Amino acid sequence: MPKNRVVVVVEGGLVQSVACEDPETEVLLVDWDNLKADRKQLDDVAKGNPYEFPADVGTQAVDRYIKEAADAAKERLTDA
Repeated sequence: MPKNRVVVVVEGGLVQSVACEDPETEVLLVDWDNLKADRKQLDDVAKGNPYEFPADVGTQAVDRYIKEAADAAKERLTDA
């Protein structure tokens, strides 16, 4: 059975984007740093209705994020 890939892009401690291959995948983002400042999100999580992060769906989106991450890592290795 093939694995469903999910990519979460984080910059500066903040989620910038999410991509997943399967459109049936539910992406749940619980960011405790932001929840402390946002009472509504905290209430929603407590009620079992967490914030759903909009995700790019499809293999191409996942492949793009993985390639971007690999390219950035190679660039940082070259600079080091």
